[in-house]
Amino acid sequence: MTEEQKNFKILKKTSYEQQVSKESKEEILYVFKLGLYAAAALVTFLYGPENIQTEIEKWMMAGLGLFESIGAGLNLKDLIQSICKKTMLQGKIEDICNDLEMPEDKNPEDKEIRGISR
Repeated sequence: MTEEQKNFKILKKTSYEQQVSKESKEEILYVFKLGLYAAAALVTFLYGPENIQTEIEKWMMAGLGLFESIGAGLNLKDLIQSICKKTMLQGKIEDICNDLEMPEDKNPEDKEIRGISR
């Protein structure tokens, strides 16, 4: 591997690490929002019916609970997607690290024979 190729791989690794950091921050936000929506839906469905006196209030409370449940579901979907993306990026970082640690005298064909090449 030439020096230029090594520098390019190092730059890619740095870029991936920044993306992993960004995804980690987004995961924290998604978990927080998921918790808020889930807690709000739970409170709405458990304690809302006790305080309802009219039919309109019942429908409004059911709509609010449904809205909160949908919000929780959407945040859960975003959280799962973020975790998947972060896992994929971490795999790419590991591949780059393995490429950089490979001794210079090794042939790339040897790597393909062992099934490590992608």
